[in-house]
Amino acid sequence: MLTHRLALASIALFTLGCGVLQHDFGRLDPQVIEFAHQVDTTRGFELALDDDARVVGYAGAITAAQLPGLARDTALALAPQAVVRGGSRIIEWKRETWEVELDRDGARSFVRVRFDEEGVPHVVQTRRRADDAEVPAAVRTRAQAEAGAGSIVAIEAVEADSNVVYHVTKTVGSQTLRLAIARDGTLLETLRIVRCGLGVVDASR
Repeated sequence: MLTHRLALASIALFTLGCGVLQHDFGRLDPQVIEFAHQVDTTRGFELALDDDARVVGYAGAITAAQLPGLARDTALALAPQAVVRGGSRIIEWKRETWEVELDRDGARSFVRVRFDEEGVPHVVQTRRRADDAEVPAAVRTRAQAEAGAGSIVAIEAVEADSNVVYHVTKTVGSQTLRLAIARDGTLLETLRIVRCGLGVVDASR
């Protein structure tokens, strides 16, 4: 899922402020540490890990000024009256993506832009907080049943390739889960979110 970079020669794992060693995620790749020092980790830093605790993606918050101009312009073309509030740089499976945060009359939305080999920007995903009335009953039923009793914190509508998937954030006891659920209630993905000092570590359940 995500992206970032810059280096100090003497950086150790604890510099990130996360309990990486406590969770036995192994030694972080130097590129990940470099990335973390190029973004504002106080606003959020994420690691996406697979079932073998390997880092498959990472992301961090950046300012509007740090976003590529073409990424900002591409996102604004979808909402000409919006204001760019910031964004994220994401590396997922070694692919770089820029997420632009838009604010239109108080309503926030996020547009992910990726550049092809020729440097042409393409929208690969949009997401926004879903209105209660638009969330299919099947999605709510699956979210409530998944992983046992808990509380649904937020539901986002995520659109990619003309398909809409709902991302549900749910707390179950001390755990926070991120569930990707299709319109018909099919569970597509579950991530376990582990909180740490300067951000978030995502680990596949």
